[in-house]
Amino acid sequence: MSSDRLATLEREHKEVHTPANETLKTAASKWIGTSAPALQGKLGFLQKISDNVEHELEHNSKALRQIGHEFERTDEMNAERILVTRQGR
Repeated sequence: MSSDRLATLEREHKEVHTPANETLKTAASKWIGTSAPALQGKLGFLQKISDNVEHELEHNSKALRQIGHEFERTDEMNAERILVTRQGR
């Protein structure tokens, strides 16, 4: 999976989960009875998972992008070294 694809997944995740989380928070304020605390606890747990997914997508996208740049830089340095060696310098 490419860093661009991960960045796209991160953006799509935010686009879907941000408004959904707000809707759930609004609804949670109206929950009543003994099930309300249990549902609010579960909601908080699920939102933490959602936040973690978003963080991991962001982190891995940046990491893959950095790895790609390092490979590119390494390839350029090796190509230069090979050319210098072939020219007998």
